[in-house]
Amino acid sequence: MTLSDHHPARFSQKPPSTPAQLVAVSAVATSLLAITYFTMVRTSIGQAWGDEAYLGRLEEGVPLNTLDKLILGSIDVRVIAGFGLAVVVVAALRRLWIPGLILISGFAAAMASAELLKSVLPRPELAPEFESLMGNKEALNTFPSGHTTLATCFALSLILLSSPRVRPFVALGGGAFAAFVASGVVAAGWHRPSDAAGGVGLALVSMCLASALCIHLPTSDAIKVRSSLGNDRRLIVGASCVLTIGVCVLAFALLRGNASKVPAGVGVWEFPAAEVLLDVLALAAVVSYTLIVRGVEFSHRRGARRLGEGIPTNSGLVTG
Repeated sequence: MTLSDHHPARFSQKPPSTPAQLVAVSAVATSLLAITYFTMVRTSIGQAWGDEAYLGRLEEGVPLNTLDKLILGSIDVRVIAGFGLAVVVVAALRRLWIPGLILISGFAAAMASAELLKSVLPRPELAPEFESLMGNKEALNTFPSGHTTLATCFALSLILLSSPRVRPFVALGGGAFAAFVASGVVAAGWHRPSDAAGGVGLALVSMCLASALCIHLPTSDAIKVRSSLGNDRRLIVGASCVLTIGVCVLAFALLRGNASKVPAGVGVWEFPAAEVLLDVLALAAVVSYTLIVRGVEFSHRRGARRLGEGIPTNSGLVTG
């Protein structure tokens, strides 16, 4: 007996790999976080590339730089609390109290970890030819970026709490926001590229573990619903469009900029390359996460089968 012998069921059997996939992604993100730190922060080549990308931002147009600073500068403790409150409100509206509590805890853990890592991870001066041009060196000892961690955590939280029907659209909006912040903290002169990449990785570590716990706990009522291949395609195409728009905006800013503002000896390609790479990283993180949880829903229906249980059909229970 197969599912195709009956009317389409709303609920299907849990893919046992869903929580395991999230844990695996968290492990990969942890490795990438460590690799980013030891290659981009603790080596002279990595520091030199990051410093050149940071200094190369001076070429971009004033309007975009001003916009970056205006938006990012508005993110203070009250705004961070507002992001957390937004997650709580969405969870309350959908009556997802336990998943909401777990995701908020993961959110808070990521933010606390970002501040802890900034204080315990040293940044030796390994590229003195650029360090003298960096300005306030103490302010630049900021691996990973808290702003990027915040934006990515916020996006991933809303993605899991949203309905599967609207999840691709939430993912596109969240991915665009995470990509804007990741590249924006460099464009605004607040962080090196390694800091932003570290923020994306840290958020992915924390939120993937929190999401796996949400799905695994019996009390969370997680179920598996049919996901549309068309939604997956739209998500990937949409993310590609977001990336294309970001590249076009960057190109416009550089065309309107003034290359003479960049210090002598600093390459012209490091900054745009870093911006594109950060956009790709943030979007890839959000899209990958969304594709893993795309069919996960949290049900309040009586009789709805939990993830991993069989599916009621007209002639009995299908467990295969």
